[in-house]
Amino acid sequence: MDRFVPDKPEAIVYPGWGVPRGLYFDALEQTSFASVDIVNYGFFNDEESPLYTPIFDQEENIPPVIVGHSMGALFAVRLALQNIEAVQKLILINPFPKFVRDESFPFGWERSAVTAMRNGLKKRPDTVIRSFLRTCAVPDKYPGMYPETFNLQALDEGLALIEESDIRQELPLLAERIPVFVLDGGADQIVNPEMTAVLVDACAAMRHTFPEWGHLMILEHPMECAEQLREMTAL
Repeated sequence: MDRFVPDKPEAIVYPGWGVPRGLYFDALEQTSFASVDIVNYGFFNDEESPLYTPIFDQEENIPPVIVGHSMGALFAVRLALQNIEAVQKLILINPFPKFVRDESFPFGWERSAVTAMRNGLKKRPDTVIRSFLRTCAVPDKYPGMYPETFNLQALDEGLALIEESDIRQELPLLAERIPVFVLDGGADQIVNPEMTAVLVDACAAMRHTFPEWGHLMILEHPMECAEQLREMTAL
């Protein structure tokens, strides 16, 4: 754990695909969580990929808050459903309920875009990551640091998870069991409003939208996002 405050909930945080976990601390350290545990998928180290390693302790006296950003929303929802009696609340930041477009959900990404990213990782992973982060950010050029080391296995596993996942059928199970909060940006170029609306409606979530911010708003505007997260954790 990175810090500890008694009598307040722990936050277990699942980052987005291709986003260095350290970039989340500026926003999350400003919240009122007792401790912040940011899951390390192994995207940017040389170790074996821990993408599917479970992280949860049902023996905690105070139930944790589960937070998921982008791809991390898939993990967050599934973790909450698997431990539905031991989760205090679920906070999803720029989440998506369905990544790949199909006939039943025409608002998702084209499968060819995911395939192109996976192919690109094999040739120029640095180019793929830079392009992805710039697309995520508003304004166009991402202001953060780029990693020097890439775990191609972990990154590819993340894209495979996104490509294969569809949590729309699971979301209604949350509606009566766990309070769900959604924080998103109106200028998000990765997740469109239709995706977010499906998620919010399905799990009866409370939603707050920053109209002019994009997919990496929690990294670009950490203070403002932290204030909203504090309000959500207090409800």
